[in-house]
Amino acid sequence: MEAEFASVQSWARDNKLQINLAKTKEIVITRCGRRGFMQLPLIPGVARENLVKLIGVTANSHLSFADYVHKLQIVARQKLNLLQQLKRQGLDSSCLDVV
Repeated sequence: MEAEFASVQSWARDNKLQINLAKTKEIVITRCGRRGFMQLPLIPGVARENLVKLIGVTANSHLSFADYVHKLQIVARQKLNLLQQLKRQGLDSSCLDVV
């Protein structure tokens, strides 16, 4: 694993790019429910995560997007609740389209 990361660092250096180790995260993707998974060694200076957020989408180490969908559901429910409260207060439906 360290050799692979050293290769990535070498490629970055050759292409005049910098890898910010303070922001670099590692995630190991496995199959759901897989038993007896051999834990890979840690890369020095790189934090291992079980959940990552890329381009605004959250995925876990099983490539499940359930956490992301759950958060979207919460936000949607909150917005719908707000619209329902505004409608009950008598806000015109044309104004609700703006909200």
